[in-house]
Amino acid sequence: MRADGPGRCPPPYRGRRDYCYADSVSMLLAGHGHHVPSERVELLSGIGLGAMLFPDGVLVLSQVSPDTGIDQALDRLGFAVQTERDGTGPDSWRRLVELLPHGPVLLGPLTLAELPYQTGRVPADHERYVVGYAVERDHLLLQDPGGVPHAHLHREALLAAWRAERIGFRRGRYQLWHSPKRVGAERPLYETAMAAFRADYAYAAAAPWPVGSAALRKGADHLTERNITRIARFELPLAAFRAELLAEFFRDHDHPETARLCERKARVCGQAYCVGVRGERTEFTRLLRLLAEIEDEFVADLLGSPPQCGLPSPVGR
Repeated sequence: MRADGPGRCPPPYRGRRDYCYADSVSMLLAGHGHHVPSERVELLSGIGLGAMLFPDGVLVLSQVSPDTGIDQALDRLGFAVQTERDGTGPDSWRRLVELLPHGPVLLGPLTLAELPYQTGRVPADHERYVVGYAVERDHLLLQDPGGVPHAHLHREALLAAWRAERIGFRRGRYQLWHSPKRVGAERPLYETAMAAFRADYAYAAAAPWPVGSAALRKGADHLTERNITRIARFELPLAAFRAELLAEFFRDHDHPETARLCERKARVCGQAYCVGVRGERTEFTRLLRLLAEIEDEFVADLLGSPPQCGLPSPVGR
């Protein structure tokens, strides 16, 4: 089966492993004629804020899932987009084939370990978001922002990865985003971002599990060797990168104190990564508690007071 027409034109490649969902949104929009840098997508997704501690003891240095962040970023950028999820594998494949002649489609999460072109060992719960642009002989042609442009993925391998059975931090399986359309004028970045940050913290405050500094402190008190490895090797490098991006945003918009807090967070995340991979539990615990202190200062500086529950929830929750 072959998809001909506009969908066969691949979107310009964007590829930085640090935020595959942001690169994928940028590629999706580019494939439909809209230029939005990945950094702006990342900023407006809200993924770089806060922390959560789930009942199973998993500490995540974010307060929204990537798929929710995709919806939030697109809405805050002023785009309406069609989202589908939780179909069957065969139906999702047929739907993909129907959509691709009209332009690229964003898919995910995919289980990274299920992608046959992925080299090296990766944890079973790591994910990837990609952008498909054509189908040839039962293979999806896609842009993988994890460093694999123009990959060919057989239908059966795609469906196995797209089920995302090992990915807990998601809203559904066989998710896809397509047909983005701008709704109204582009919104000012500063006002949009600040309103988004405040809304995200207000929504997270109503979560049924510890969030923000409370999640970091409780997580520090209940560390296991497995948790330390996961936090150090996955969460902390991403958190440091996102904190640097936030620092740049606040510097550019005359918030030097908030920028300083973000820079400090990035440095502590880097330090915690180094001690975590060496297995230095006591120092790792101390640095997680230090991140909790920085989070308290950041929230107070950003909001002026602790976040209050009950504000309208962000898009896509």
